[in-house]
Amino acid sequence: MATWSIKRLAKCQRAMEKSMLGLKIKDRVGNVDIRTRTKLTDILTRIDVQKWRWTGHMLRHHINKWSKQVTLWQPRVRKRSRGRQVRRWEDDLKQAAGPLWLRVARDRTHWKELE
Repeated sequence: MATWSIKRLAKCQRAMEKSMLGLKIKDRVGNVDIRTRTKLTDILTRIDVQKWRWTGHMLRHHINKWSKQVTLWQPRVRKRSRGRQVRRWEDDLKQAAGPLWLRVARDRTHWKELE
């Protein structure tokens, strides 16, 4: 997910929480205080958990599923271009589970522990 969309989601959630409590900007209530009052989970944390669960579920299915084929597809036949590399779906999974994340995802109990 792009950084600008992450920031926009977080900002939108904070605005909705303020609206739920009937607060205005001039009330100057901190985001931590608002979060403790509403008792809602952070949208970015929720997105990460859902992504992790769906990936494990999808990779344990048979090979003919199109979502698994698209995830494992390697479209590039040459090196990636110069500059800052675009974050890929796989990059977050490699960071959390290691380079053998495909093998780890097949073991449900180990995958749940990493969650």
